[in-house]
Amino acid sequence: MVRYHVAHYTVAAVHRFAEAKMHLAEAHHCGAPVDVTSGVLLSIKQALGEDLQEVLEARRRIAETSSELQELVPLGALLADLGEFEEADRTYLKAIQYYRDVSPFALAWVCFQLGVLWGETVPQPQSRRAANWYERARGYLPSYISARVHLSEIYLAPARFDTFVIIFHSLPGRKVLGFRH
Repeated sequence: MVRYHVAHYTVAAVHRFAEAKMHLAEAHHCGAPVDVTSGVLLSIKQALGEDLQEVLEARRRIAETSSELQELVPLGALLADLGEFEEADRTYLKAIQYYRDVSPFALAWVCFQLGVLWGETVPQPQSRRAANWYERARGYLPSYISARVHLSEIYLAPARFDTFVIIFHSLPGRKVLGFRH
C-alpha cells in the first residue's frame, strides 16, 4: 500500500494523471484510507477539468471545516477557473489570514496567485491590483523570479518602462537593454 501511496503522489506531481489515477485505485483496493487519497484525486480531477461541480462541492466542504492554506488555495484556484473571481479572492485572502507557519514560501505563492487572478485571469485585467500582489510576493521572497517577471510585464507598459528596467535590472544574471548586469 505504501508503494501505491508514494507512486500516486509522484506521478501526479509530474502530471501523469492517468497513471496517478491507476495508482490511487490500487491503493484504495489495498485498503488505503479514502481521506489519504481523496485530496490527490480532487487535484487530478481539477487539473483535468473532470467533474468540476463535484470537485467544487468537495473543496467547499473541506474549506468549511479547515482554514489550512493547502486546502484553501486549491479552492481559490478552482473558483478562479470557474469565473468566480471575487469568491476566489476572498478564499485566497482567508488562506493568508489563517496561515500560522513561519515559512514565507506559502504566503509568497498565495500572493502570486492573487496577482495572476487580477492580472491575467479576470476578463478585464486590473494591472495595479495585480502589481500590488506581485510586490507583496516579492516582499515575502525578494528573489521570487516568477513574481518579478510578471511584475516586469505589467511595468512594460510605455508609461511605466522606467520601473520595468529597475525591476528587471535587479534579476540576477539578466541582460537589460543588451547589457549583462
